[in-house]
Amino acid sequence: MIHITSTIAIDESEIQEYFVRASGPGGQNVNKVATAVQLRFDVANSRSLPEEVRIRLISLAGNRINEDGILISTLHGSVLRDGIVKMQPNGLWS
Repeated sequence: MIHITSTIAIDESEIQEYFVRASGPGGQNVNKVATAVQLRFDVANSRSLPEEVRIRLISLAGNRINEDGILISTLHGSVLRDGIVKMQPNGLWS
């Protein structure tokens, strides 16, 4: 379980991860290796989120959520290399 707050936890099985090629310059590794990870969370069908949280998350996610209600976040190169993931002011991961 991934604990979000004291009352909300998301089952890890609800998050899918895909390793993808990052866009932009990449030197010798460009178009050869997966240098980014894409996380997908099905907000619309999550069993872990209370309805009011689901509605708020969908409204805050903007273009990070697709028409099927899946939140998609891609973490690139230096973020992964440094082991740093930052949370934006709106509460979404970057």
